[in-house]
Amino acid sequence: MALKVKVIGIEQSLNKIKTNFEKASKEIDAEMSAISESIVTTAKQLLPSDLGQLRSSLYKKGSNFHYEVGSNLYYAPYIEFGTGPYAKKYVPTLDKEWQVYAATFKKSKPGHSIQHPYFYPSIKSWLIVLRSNINQIIKKYER
Repeated sequence: MALKVKVIGIEQSLNKIKTNFEKASKEIDAEMSAISESIVTTAKQLLPSDLGQLRSSLYKKGSNFHYEVGSNLYYAPYIEFGTGPYAKKYVPTLDKEWQVYAATFKKSKPGHSIQHPYFYPSIKSWLIVLRSNINQIIKKYER
């Protein structure tokens, strides 16, 4: 048995995008860069004031559609997700991929630090904006 799937109108849309591919690519990349910077800014605002070293360590790097936000401090994920009973209660409330990521920092000795989510809420909210903005850019070049 073989099934064929045909998306009606896709060729026409792709042809329209191809003519403006370079312009759209530059705009999308610029948007990704700007949103990455906004993620870091928001994450810094969400951290308690007594975590200045962690705030200062937050970064955005990358180019050409590949951006990374993070911290180089070993304890950053323990602040984000908490430890011990706090992590046990908080981590299950996260999206599945974040739960898997948080589990990579689990230690054999339980800690007792409350979570201070900063990247998770920042990324979650800014990705909504990024998706919307990219869709607008694509639609602009489909016309």
